[in-house]
Amino acid sequence: MASPKPKPHTEQVSVTVTVELGDAALGRAAAVPAAAVGRAVQTSLQEQHKGSDTPPPREVWLYDPGYVSTACCHSSITFIDGDKGVLEYRGYPIEALAASCGFTSVAHLLLEGTFPASVSARSLFAQSIEPKAGIHPLVGDVIQSFPRDAHPMTMLMSATAAMSACRPEWNPALVRGDGGSLRLVYGTRALRSHIAQECISLIGSAAAAIFRHMHGMSVYSERSAAVSVKHSTGASPNSFASAFLRAADPQGSIWPENSQQFAVFAEALDVLFVLHADHELNCSTAAMRHLASAGSDVLTCLAAAIGALYGPLHGGANEAVLNMLEDIGSPDAVEAYVASVKRQERKLMGFGHRVYRSYDPRAKLMRQLARKVLQEAADGHNQRSSEPTGADTTTDPLLLIAQRLEKRALEDSYFTERKLYPNVDFYSGVVYRAMRFPNVFFPVLFAVARSVGWLAHWMEMLDRDALDAERKIVRPRQVYVGHRQQRIPQDAMEKRSMPQAKL
Repeated sequence: MASPKPKPHTEQVSVTVTVELGDAALGRAAAVPAAAVGRAVQTSLQEQHKGSDTPPPREVWLYDPGYVSTACCHSSITFIDGDKGVLEYRGYPIEALAASCGFTSVAHLLLEGTFPASVSARSLFAQSIEPKAGIHPLVGDVIQSFPRDAHPMTMLMSATAAMSACRPEWNPALVRGDGGSLRLVYGTRALRSHIAQECISLIGSAAAAIFRHMHGMSVYSERSAAVSVKHSTGASPNSFASAFLRAADPQGSIWPENSQQFAVFAEALDVLFVLHADHELNCSTAAMRHLASAGSDVLTCLAAAIGALYGPLHGGANEAVLNMLEDIGSPDAVEAYVASVKRQERKLMGFGHRVYRSYDPRAKLMRQLARKVLQEAADGHNQRSSEPTGADTTTDPLLLIAQRLEKRALEDSYFTERKLYPNVDFYSGVVYRAMRFPNVFFPVLFAVARSVGWLAHWMEMLDRDALDAERKIVRPRQVYVGHRQQRIPQDAMEKRSMPQAKL
Protein backbone atom coordinates (compact mmCIF):
# COMPACT_ATOMS: atom_id res chain seq x y z
CA MET A 1 0.00 0.00 0.00
CA ALA A 2 1.42 3.36 -1.02
CA SER A 3 2.16 5.71 1.85
CA PRO A 4 0.01 8.85 1.82
CA LYS A 5 1.75 12.14 1.21
CA PRO A 6 0.71 14.53 3.98
CA LYS A 7 0.40 18.20 3.22
CA PRO A 8 3.83 19.52 4.16
CA HIS A 9 4.44 22.31 6.62
CA THR A 10 6.89 24.65 4.90
CA GLU A 11 9.19 27.45 5.96
CA GLN A 12 11.26 29.82 3.84
CA VAL A 13 15.00 29.99 4.60
CA SER A 14 17.93 31.77 2.99
CA VAL A 15 21.31 30.04 2.95
CA THR A 16 24.79 30.65 1.61
CA VAL A 17 26.70 27.64 0.27
CA THR A 18 29.89 27.03 -1.71
CA VAL A 19 29.25 26.11 -5.34
CA GLU A 20 31.62 24.09 -7.53
CA LEU A 21 31.16 26.15 -10.68
CA GLY A 22 30.58 24.38 -13.95
CA ASP A 23 31.86 25.50 -17.31
CA ALA A 24 29.02 26.91 -19.40
CA ALA A 25 31.14 26.89 -22.56
CA LEU A 26 31.72 23.16 -22.16
CA GLY A 27 28.20 22.41 -20.96
CA ARG A 28 29.36 21.31 -17.52
CA ALA A 29 26.89 21.72 -14.69
CA ALA A 30 27.62 23.41 -11.38
CA ALA A 31 27.73 21.20 -8.29
CA VAL A 32 26.68 21.96 -4.72
CA PRO A 33 27.72 19.59 -1.89
CA ALA A 34 24.45 18.19 -0.54
CA ALA A 35 25.75 17.91 3.03
CA ALA A 36 26.77 21.59 2.98
CA VAL A 37 23.30 22.60 1.82
CA GLY A 38 21.75 20.49 4.56
CA ARG A 39 23.95 22.02 7.25
CA ALA A 40 23.29 25.55 6.00
CA VAL A 41 19.53 25.00 5.97
CA GLN A 42 19.65 23.45 9.44
CA THR A 43 21.63 26.39 10.82
CA SER A 44 19.18 28.84 9.28
CA LEU A 45 16.22 26.94 10.74
CA GLN A 46 17.85 26.93 14.17
CA GLU A 47 18.19 30.70 14.00
CA GLN A 48 14.56 31.10 12.97
CA HIS A 49 13.35 28.83 15.79
CA LYS A 50 15.22 30.60 18.61
CA GLY A 51 12.71 31.38 21.36
CA SER A 52 10.07 29.23 19.66
CA ASP A 53 8.24 26.30 21.26
CA THR A 54 8.73 24.30 18.05
CA PRO A 55 12.22 22.77 17.83
CA PRO A 56 14.02 22.81 14.47
CA PRO A 57 14.68 19.48 12.70
CA ARG A 58 17.79 17.62 13.88
CA GLU A 59 18.74 16.77 10.30
CA VAL A 60 18.02 18.19 6.85
CA TRP A 61 17.87 15.94 3.79
CA LEU A 62 17.57 16.85 0.13
CA TYR A 63 14.41 15.37 -1.39
CA ASP A 64 15.15 14.29 -4.98
CA PRO A 65 12.90 11.48 -6.32
CA GLY A 66 14.64 9.51 -9.03
CA TYR A 67 17.89 11.42 -8.34
CA VAL A 68 16.94 13.87 -11.08
CA SER A 69 19.27 16.57 -9.75
CA THR A 70 21.73 14.46 -7.76
CA ALA A 71 25.36 13.80 -8.71
CA CYS A 72 27.07 11.10 -6.64
CA CYS A 73 30.54 11.05 -8.17
CA HIS A 74 33.12 12.73 -10.37
CA SER A 75 33.75 10.83 -13.60
CA SER A 76 35.87 11.28 -16.73
CA ILE A 77 34.26 8.50 -18.78
CA THR A 78 31.20 9.90 -20.58
CA PHE A 79 29.94 13.43 -21.16
CA ILE A 80 26.35 14.25 -22.10
CA ASP A 81 24.82 17.62 -22.94
CA GLY A 82 21.15 16.77 -23.17
CA ASP A 83 20.04 20.21 -24.35
CA LYS A 84 22.42 20.18 -27.32
CA GLY A 85 22.24 16.46 -28.08
CA VAL A 86 25.93 15.81 -27.37
CA LEU A 87 27.41 12.46 -26.32
CA GLU A 88 31.16 11.92 -25.89
CA TYR A 89 33.26 9.02 -24.63
CA ARG A 90 36.43 10.35 -22.95
CA GLY A 91 35.94 13.61 -24.88
CA TYR A 92 35.50 11.97 -28.32
CA PRO A 93 32.14 12.64 -30.08
CA ILE A 94 30.00 9.54 -30.53
CA GLU A 95 29.53 10.35 -34.22
CA ALA A 96 33.30 10.22 -34.84
CA LEU A 97 33.76 7.04 -32.82
CA ALA A 98 30.93 5.21 -34.61
CA ALA A 99 32.31 6.23 -38.00
CA SER A 100 36.01 5.64 -37.37
CA CYS A 101 36.54 3.14 -34.54
CA GLY A 102 35.59 -0.46 -33.90
CA PHE A 103 34.03 -1.61 -30.66
CA THR A 104 37.32 -3.14 -29.54
CA SER A 105 39.10 0.23 -29.69
CA VAL A 106 36.17 2.00 -28.04
CA ALA A 107 36.14 -0.58 -25.25
CA HIS A 108 39.84 0.03 -24.64
CA LEU A 109 39.18 3.78 -24.62
CA LEU A 110 36.41 3.48 -22.03
CA LEU A 111 38.31 1.09 -19.76
CA GLU A 112 41.80 2.55 -19.99
CA GLY A 113 41.23 6.14 -21.10
CA THR A 114 43.29 5.72 -24.27
CA PHE A 115 43.15 3.92 -27.60
CA PRO A 116 45.35 0.82 -28.05
CA ALA A 117 48.95 1.92 -28.53
CA SER A 118 49.59 -0.33 -31.54
CA VAL A 119 48.03 -2.89 -33.84
CA SER A 120 49.53 -5.70 -31.78
CA ALA A 121 48.19 -4.15 -28.55
CA ARG A 122 44.73 -3.90 -30.12
CA SER A 123 44.97 -7.52 -31.25
CA LEU A 124 45.86 -8.75 -27.75
CA PHE A 125 43.08 -6.67 -26.23
CA ALA A 126 40.60 -7.96 -28.82
CA GLN A 127 41.44 -11.56 -27.95
CA SER A 128 40.94 -10.85 -24.25
CA ILE A 129 37.41 -9.39 -24.57
CA GLU A 130 35.92 -11.25 -27.53
CA PRO A 131 33.06 -13.69 -26.94
CA LYS A 132 34.12 -17.33 -27.04
CA ALA A 133 32.21 -20.38 -28.17
CA GLY A 134 33.06 -22.27 -24.98
CA ILE A 135 31.55 -21.60 -21.54
CA HIS A 136 32.04 -22.99 -18.02
CA PRO A 137 29.98 -26.19 -17.44
CA LEU A 138 28.23 -24.65 -14.42
CA VAL A 139 27.14 -21.64 -16.49
CA GLY A 140 26.05 -23.90 -19.35
CA ASP A 141 23.98 -26.05 -17.00
CA VAL A 142 22.24 -22.95 -15.63
CA ILE A 143 21.33 -21.80 -19.15
CA GLN A 144 20.11 -25.26 -20.13
CA SER A 145 17.88 -25.42 -17.08
CA PHE A 146 15.67 -22.69 -18.58
CA PRO A 147 12.92 -23.39 -21.12
CA ARG A 148 13.99 -22.22 -24.55
CA ASP A 149 11.16 -19.70 -24.62
CA ALA A 150 12.16 -18.11 -21.29
CA HIS A 151 13.20 -14.48 -21.56
CA PRO A 152 16.93 -14.41 -22.38
CA MET A 153 17.60 -11.56 -19.93
CA THR A 154 16.50 -13.85 -17.10
CA MET A 155 18.94 -16.44 -18.43
CA LEU A 156 21.76 -13.90 -18.74
CA MET A 157 21.21 -12.52 -15.26
CA SER A 158 21.22 -16.03 -13.77
CA ALA A 159 24.22 -17.15 -15.83
CA THR A 160 26.21 -14.10 -14.71
CA ALA A 161 25.37 -14.77 -11.06
CA ALA A 162 26.50 -18.37 -11.59
CA MET A 163 29.82 -17.09 -12.96
CA SER A 164 30.46 -15.62 -9.52
CA ALA A 165 30.58 -19.14 -8.10
CA CYS A 166 33.15 -20.04 -10.75
CA ARG A 167 35.45 -17.16 -9.72
CA PRO A 168 35.77 -17.36 -5.92
CA GLU A 169 39.13 -15.60 -6.15
CA TRP A 170 37.25 -12.50 -7.35
CA ASN A 171 34.88 -12.41 -4.38
CA PRO A 172 35.76 -10.09 -1.45
CA ALA A 173 33.13 -11.84 0.68
CA LEU A 174 35.18 -15.05 0.54
CA VAL A 175 38.50 -13.46 1.49
CA ARG A 176 39.53 -13.81 5.14
CA GLY A 177 41.08 -10.90 6.93
CA ASP A 178 40.40 -7.18 6.84
CA GLY A 179 36.66 -7.78 6.55
CA GLY A 180 36.89 -9.22 3.05
CA SER A 181 38.34 -5.97 1.76
CA LEU A 182 38.19 -5.15 -1.92
CA ARG A 183 41.82 -4.12 -1.60
CA LEU A 184 42.83 -7.76 -1.05
CA VAL A 185 40.97 -8.99 -4.14
CA TYR A 186 41.24 -6.11 -6.63
CA GLY A 187 44.55 -4.77 -5.35
CA THR A 188 46.17 -3.30 -8.48
CA ARG A 189 44.86 -1.50 -11.52
CA ALA A 190 46.49 -4.06 -13.79
CA LEU A 191 44.55 -6.82 -12.03
CA ARG A 192 41.29 -4.88 -12.23
CA SER A 193 41.86 -4.28 -15.93
CA HIS A 194 42.48 -8.00 -16.51
CA ILE A 195 39.30 -8.90 -14.61
CA ALA A 196 37.25 -6.33 -16.53
CA GLN A 197 38.46 -7.69 -19.87
CA GLU A 198 37.63 -11.25 -18.90
CA CYS A 199 34.19 -10.19 -17.67
CA ILE A 200 33.37 -8.61 -21.05
CA SER A 201 34.28 -11.87 -22.74
CA LEU A 202 32.27 -13.91 -20.22
CA ILE A 203 29.13 -11.82 -20.74
CA GLY A 204 29.42 -12.03 -24.52
CA SER A 205 30.09 -15.78 -24.38
CA ALA A 206 27.07 -16.37 -22.13
CA ALA A 207 24.88 -14.26 -24.42
CA ALA A 208 25.98 -16.33 -27.43
CA ALA A 209 25.26 -19.57 -25.56
CA ILE A 210 21.80 -18.28 -24.66
CA PHE A 211 21.15 -17.48 -28.33
CA ARG A 212 22.16 -21.04 -29.25
CA HIS A 213 19.89 -22.46 -26.56
CA MET A 214 16.93 -20.39 -27.81
CA HIS A 215 17.47 -21.69 -31.35
CA GLY A 216 17.73 -25.36 -30.42
CA MET A 217 21.51 -25.51 -30.76
CA SER A 218 23.85 -26.95 -28.16
CA VAL A 219 24.79 -24.63 -25.31
CA TYR A 220 28.21 -26.28 -25.44
CA SER A 221 29.36 -25.32 -28.91
CA GLU A 222 31.24 -27.90 -30.91
CA ARG A 223 33.20 -25.18 -32.66
CA SER A 224 36.84 -25.81 -31.91
CA ALA A 225 38.88 -23.35 -29.91
CA ALA A 226 41.44 -23.35 -32.72
CA VAL A 227 38.88 -21.95 -35.15
CA SER A 228 37.94 -19.18 -32.71
CA VAL A 229 41.57 -18.24 -32.10
CA LYS A 230 42.23 -18.22 -35.82
CA HIS A 231 39.79 -15.35 -36.29
CA SER A 232 40.75 -13.40 -33.15
CA THR A 233 43.38 -11.21 -34.76
CA GLY A 234 41.77 -7.88 -33.87
CA ALA A 235 42.83 -6.63 -37.32
CA SER A 236 39.24 -5.94 -38.37
CA PRO A 237 37.45 -3.06 -36.65
CA ASN A 238 34.41 -5.35 -36.48
CA SER A 239 36.28 -8.24 -34.86
CA PHE A 240 34.22 -8.19 -31.64
CA ALA A 241 30.85 -8.32 -33.44
CA SER A 242 32.16 -10.95 -35.85
CA ALA A 243 33.29 -13.10 -32.93
CA PHE A 244 29.87 -12.77 -31.33
CA LEU A 245 28.04 -13.82 -34.50
CA ARG A 246 30.34 -16.83 -34.91
CA ALA A 247 29.87 -17.85 -31.27
CA ALA A 248 26.08 -17.42 -31.48
CA ASP A 249 25.82 -19.33 -34.77
CA PRO A 250 28.79 -21.74 -34.91
CA GLN A 251 27.50 -23.63 -37.95
CA GLY A 252 26.69 -20.52 -39.96
CA SER A 253 23.07 -21.56 -40.48
CA ILE A 254 21.75 -18.05 -39.73
CA TRP A 255 24.72 -15.89 -40.72
CA PRO A 256 26.96 -17.74 -43.24
CA GLU A 257 30.43 -16.56 -42.34
CA ASN A 258 31.85 -16.03 -45.81
CA SER A 259 28.82 -14.16 -47.11
CA GLN A 260 28.47 -10.47 -47.86
CA GLN A 261 25.57 -10.38 -45.42
CA PHE A 262 27.80 -11.56 -42.55
CA ALA A 263 30.24 -8.72 -43.22
CA VAL A 264 27.48 -6.07 -43.38
CA PHE A 265 25.72 -7.38 -40.28
CA ALA A 266 28.98 -7.62 -38.34
CA GLU A 267 29.79 -4.00 -39.15
CA ALA A 268 26.29 -2.85 -38.24
CA LEU A 269 26.32 -4.82 -34.98
CA ASP A 270 29.73 -3.41 -34.10
CA VAL A 271 28.43 0.15 -34.62
CA LEU A 272 25.41 -0.67 -32.45
CA PHE A 273 27.75 -1.92 -29.73
CA VAL A 274 29.70 1.34 -29.92
CA LEU A 275 26.50 3.39 -29.58
CA HIS A 276 25.38 1.39 -26.54
CA ALA A 277 28.75 1.04 -24.79
CA ASP A 278 28.16 3.67 -22.11
CA HIS A 279 25.74 6.42 -21.19
CA GLU A 280 26.92 7.94 -17.94
CA LEU A 281 25.01 7.09 -14.71
CA ASN A 282 21.93 5.48 -16.18
CA CYS A 283 19.84 3.11 -14.07
CA SER A 284 21.94 -0.02 -14.68
CA THR A 285 25.30 1.75 -14.31
CA ALA A 286 24.07 3.28 -11.07
CA ALA A 287 23.13 -0.24 -9.94
CA MET A 288 26.66 -1.42 -10.80
CA ARG A 289 28.18 1.35 -8.66
CA HIS A 290 25.60 0.78 -5.93
CA LEU A 291 26.58 -2.85 -5.42
CA ALA A 292 30.27 -2.09 -5.84
CA SER A 293 30.00 0.34 -2.94
CA ALA A 294 28.88 -2.56 -0.75
CA GLY A 295 31.97 -4.58 -1.68
CA SER A 296 30.04 -7.09 -3.80
CA ASP A 297 32.12 -9.09 -6.25
CA VAL A 298 32.29 -7.82 -9.82
CA LEU A 299 30.11 -10.56 -11.33
CA THR A 300 27.37 -10.05 -8.77
CA CYS A 301 27.53 -6.33 -9.59
CA LEU A 302 27.15 -7.19 -13.28
CA ALA A 303 24.18 -9.49 -12.58
CA ALA A 304 22.46 -6.62 -10.75
CA ALA A 305 23.19 -4.22 -13.61
CA ILE A 306 21.67 -6.74 -16.05
CA GLY A 307 18.61 -6.94 -13.82
CA ALA A 308 18.22 -3.16 -14.00
CA LEU A 309 18.74 -3.16 -17.76
CA TYR A 310 16.01 -5.82 -18.11
CA GLY A 311 13.34 -3.24 -17.25
CA PRO A 312 11.12 -2.09 -20.14
CA LEU A 313 11.84 1.55 -19.24
CA HIS A 314 15.58 0.96 -19.68
CA GLY A 315 17.17 -1.78 -21.77
CA GLY A 316 13.84 -3.30 -22.79
CA ALA A 317 12.73 -0.08 -24.47
CA ASN A 318 13.82 -1.10 -27.98
CA GLU A 319 11.82 -4.31 -27.66
CA ALA A 320 8.84 -2.21 -26.56
CA VAL A 321 9.29 0.05 -29.62
CA LEU A 322 9.11 -2.89 -31.97
CA ASN A 323 6.01 -4.20 -30.21
CA MET A 324 4.44 -0.74 -30.61
CA LEU A 325 5.24 -0.62 -34.34
CA GLU A 326 3.73 -4.08 -34.79
CA ASP A 327 0.61 -2.97 -32.89
CA ILE A 328 0.24 0.08 -35.18
CA GLY A 329 0.26 -2.32 -38.12
CA SER A 330 0.60 0.02 -41.11
CA PRO A 331 1.72 3.57 -41.98
CA ASP A 332 -1.92 4.51 -42.54
CA ALA A 333 -2.69 3.76 -38.88
CA VAL A 334 -0.05 6.16 -37.55
CA GLU A 335 -2.40 9.16 -37.39
CA ALA A 336 -4.93 7.31 -35.24
CA TYR A 337 -2.17 6.03 -32.95
CA VAL A 338 -0.72 9.52 -32.48
CA ALA A 339 -4.18 10.80 -31.61
CA SER A 340 -4.56 8.09 -28.96
CA VAL A 341 -1.18 9.05 -27.51
CA LYS A 342 -2.26 12.68 -27.24
CA ARG A 343 -5.40 11.52 -25.45
CA GLN A 344 -3.03 9.70 -23.08
CA GLU A 345 -4.58 6.36 -23.95
CA ARG A 346 -1.30 4.91 -25.21
CA LYS A 347 2.40 5.53 -24.82
CA LEU A 348 4.77 6.63 -27.56
CA MET A 349 7.74 4.32 -27.11
CA GLY A 350 11.18 5.34 -28.36
CA PHE A 351 10.55 9.07 -27.93
CA GLY A 352 11.91 11.25 -25.17
CA HIS A 353 14.81 10.67 -22.85
CA ARG A 354 15.61 11.36 -19.22
CA VAL A 355 18.71 13.34 -20.22
CA TYR A 356 18.25 14.50 -23.83
CA ARG A 357 16.00 17.48 -24.51
CA SER A 358 16.73 17.37 -28.23
CA TYR A 359 17.36 14.67 -30.84
CA ASP A 360 19.38 11.78 -29.40
CA PRO A 361 22.63 11.79 -31.44
CA ARG A 362 22.64 7.99 -31.43
CA ALA A 363 19.18 7.92 -33.04
CA LYS A 364 20.49 9.87 -36.06
CA LEU A 365 23.23 7.30 -36.58
CA MET A 366 20.78 4.45 -36.07
CA ARG A 367 18.42 5.80 -38.73
CA GLN A 368 21.27 5.87 -41.27
CA LEU A 369 22.27 2.33 -40.31
CA ALA A 370 18.74 0.97 -40.68
CA ARG A 371 18.58 1.53 -44.43
CA LYS A 372 21.89 -0.25 -45.09
CA VAL A 373 21.00 -3.26 -42.95
CA LEU A 374 17.52 -3.59 -44.44
CA GLN A 375 18.97 -3.50 -47.94
CA GLU A 376 21.35 -6.34 -47.12
CA ALA A 377 18.59 -8.27 -45.37
CA ALA A 378 16.47 -7.97 -48.52
CA ASP A 379 19.30 -9.15 -50.76
CA GLY A 380 19.94 -12.10 -48.47
CA HIS A 381 16.26 -13.01 -48.43
CA ASN A 382 16.09 -13.01 -52.21
CA GLN A 383 18.90 -15.60 -52.25
CA ARG A 384 17.01 -17.94 -49.90
CA SER A 385 14.00 -19.98 -50.86
CA SER A 386 11.29 -20.13 -48.22
CA GLU A 387 13.48 -19.51 -45.19
CA PRO A 388 11.85 -16.84 -42.95
CA THR A 389 13.71 -13.68 -42.10
CA GLY A 390 13.17 -10.60 -39.97
CA ALA A 391 12.81 -8.16 -42.90
CA ASP A 392 11.68 -9.23 -46.36
CA THR A 393 12.35 -6.07 -48.36
CA THR A 394 14.04 -2.72 -48.07
CA THR A 395 10.55 -1.30 -47.57
CA ASP A 396 10.08 -3.33 -44.41
CA PRO A 397 6.66 -2.29 -43.07
CA LEU A 398 8.03 -1.58 -39.63
CA LEU A 399 10.63 0.82 -41.02
CA LEU A 400 7.95 2.61 -43.03
CA ILE A 401 5.78 2.88 -39.92
CA ALA A 402 8.75 4.16 -37.91
CA GLN A 403 9.59 6.80 -40.52
CA ARG A 404 5.97 7.96 -40.75
CA LEU A 405 5.65 8.07 -36.97
CA GLU A 406 8.89 10.02 -36.56
CA LYS A 407 7.87 12.58 -39.20
CA ARG A 408 4.39 12.97 -37.72
CA ALA A 409 5.67 13.44 -34.16
CA LEU A 410 8.38 15.95 -35.12
CA GLU A 411 5.78 18.08 -36.90
CA ASP A 412 3.44 18.15 -33.91
CA SER A 413 3.95 20.81 -31.24
CA TYR A 414 2.40 18.44 -28.69
CA PHE A 415 5.58 16.37 -28.83
CA THR A 416 8.21 18.99 -29.62
CA GLU A 417 7.09 21.29 -26.82
CA ARG A 418 7.46 18.36 -24.45
CA LYS A 419 10.96 17.66 -25.85
CA LEU A 420 9.85 14.25 -27.11
CA TYR A 421 12.35 13.43 -29.84
CA PRO A 422 13.39 9.97 -31.11
CA ASN A 423 15.96 8.20 -28.93
CA VAL A 424 18.39 5.38 -29.62
CA ASP A 425 15.74 2.73 -29.00
CA PHE A 426 13.45 3.97 -31.76
CA TYR A 427 15.39 2.51 -34.71
CA SER A 428 17.60 -0.10 -33.01
CA GLY A 429 14.77 -2.64 -32.78
CA VAL A 430 14.12 -2.39 -36.51
CA VAL A 431 17.83 -2.94 -37.21
CA TYR A 432 18.10 -5.92 -34.86
CA ARG A 433 14.98 -7.45 -36.40
CA ALA A 434 16.42 -7.13 -39.89
CA MET A 435 19.55 -8.93 -38.67
CA ARG A 436 17.30 -11.84 -37.60
CA PHE A 437 17.55 -11.42 -33.86
CA PRO A 438 14.30 -12.22 -32.02
CA ASN A 439 12.61 -9.30 -30.26
CA VAL A 440 13.26 -10.64 -26.78
CA PHE A 441 16.99 -10.84 -27.49
CA PHE A 442 17.43 -7.10 -28.07
CA PRO A 443 18.16 -6.26 -24.39
CA VAL A 444 20.80 -9.01 -24.31
CA LEU A 445 22.69 -7.33 -27.14
CA PHE A 446 22.37 -4.08 -25.20
CA ALA A 447 23.89 -5.80 -22.14
CA VAL A 448 26.82 -7.19 -24.15
CA ALA A 449 27.72 -3.67 -25.26
CA ARG A 450 26.95 -1.90 -21.96
CA SER A 451 29.08 -4.38 -19.98
CA VAL A 452 32.03 -2.25 -21.09
CA GLY A 453 30.55 0.91 -19.61
CA TRP A 454 29.56 -0.87 -16.39
CA LEU A 455 33.10 -2.15 -15.94
CA ALA A 456 34.67 1.20 -16.83
CA HIS A 457 32.67 2.78 -14.00
CA TRP A 458 33.55 -0.11 -11.67
CA MET A 459 37.26 0.43 -12.39
CA GLU A 460 36.99 4.19 -11.98
CA MET A 461 35.27 3.76 -8.62
CA LEU A 462 37.89 1.31 -7.33
CA ASP A 463 40.71 3.51 -8.62
CA ARG A 464 39.82 5.93 -5.85
CA ASP A 465 41.38 5.58 -2.41
CA ALA A 466 39.41 3.34 -0.05
CA LEU A 467 38.80 6.32 2.26
CA ASP A 468 37.56 8.57 -0.54
CA ALA A 469 34.02 9.85 0.04
CA GLU A 470 32.95 8.47 -3.34
CA ARG A 471 33.79 4.95 -2.12
CA LYS A 472 31.21 5.14 0.69
CA ILE A 473 28.49 2.53 0.68
CA VAL A 474 25.41 3.96 -1.03
CA ARG A 475 22.71 4.62 1.52
CA PRO A 476 19.96 7.10 0.53
CA ARG A 477 17.49 8.34 3.15
CA GLN A 478 13.71 8.50 3.09
CA VAL A 479 11.12 11.02 4.23
CA TYR A 480 9.00 9.01 6.65
CA VAL A 481 5.27 9.74 6.38
CA GLY A 482 3.80 6.86 8.41
CA HIS A 483 2.40 6.61 11.94
CA ARG A 484 4.52 6.55 15.11
CA GLN A 485 4.39 4.78 18.50
CA GLN A 486 1.32 2.66 17.76
CA ARG A 487 0.13 -0.08 20.11
CA ILE A 488 -0.43 -3.62 18.82
CA PRO A 489 -4.14 -4.58 18.92
CA GLN A 490 -4.97 -7.32 21.43
CA ASP A 491 -6.27 -9.72 18.76
CA ALA A 492 -3.01 -9.34 16.78
CA MET A 493 -0.78 -10.34 19.70
CA GLU A 494 0.88 -13.78 19.65
CA LYS A 495 2.48 -15.65 22.52
CA ARG A 496 6.26 -15.87 22.74
CA SER A 497 8.52 -17.40 25.35
CA MET A 498 10.65 -14.28 25.66
CA PRO A 499 9.59 -11.57 28.15
CA GLN A 500 7.36 -8.91 26.67
CA ALA A 501 8.85 -5.45 26.37
CA LYS A 502 7.22 -2.72 28.39
CA LEU A 503 6.48 0.47 26.50
